[in-house]
Amino acid sequence: FRLFRQWCLNYDAESLSEKIEKNRLINKNTSTLSTASLLAMCALLNAGSISENDLKHNNHEILIWVKHLIGSDDKYTHSLGCQVTEMLLLNNPEKPCIVNWVINQCYMGTGMVPSGCFLALVRVLANCDYPCSLIPSIVVTLYMSA
Repeated sequence: FRLFRQWCLNYDAESLSEKIEKNRLINKNTSTLSTASLLAMCALLNAGSISENDLKHNNHEILIWVKHLIGSDDKYTHSLGCQVTEMLLLNNPEKPCIVNWVINQCYMGTGMVPSGCFLALVRVLANCDYPCSLIPSIVVTLYMSA
């Protein structure tokens, strides 16, 4: 994951969509490598559960990276972020810190992050029996619908 992240030209920066566009304009080959690395990073997170050590490393750097994907103005990158969030929830039901993070982002996130996290949470809760408390799910639903 970290190797792909290095190849990805700092895709976890705040101005993710600006860097994507800038790299597309500067060098098509660099952009292709960066996009392929971004997809590889997403595929790694979608492949299965992640360890507690990976979640805790550098203050939850994986979740921060996912947050930047979801918060991107680029529709493709935003869509990838939503899919990764959904797969993180599905592949890690035994890790309450992930679902708590998603619910927290529904309240505290900015820009596209709350709607993306809410969409991922709704997809997961609607399609499977997910082991989380019903009350926070109902509260976040009411909050997002208001």
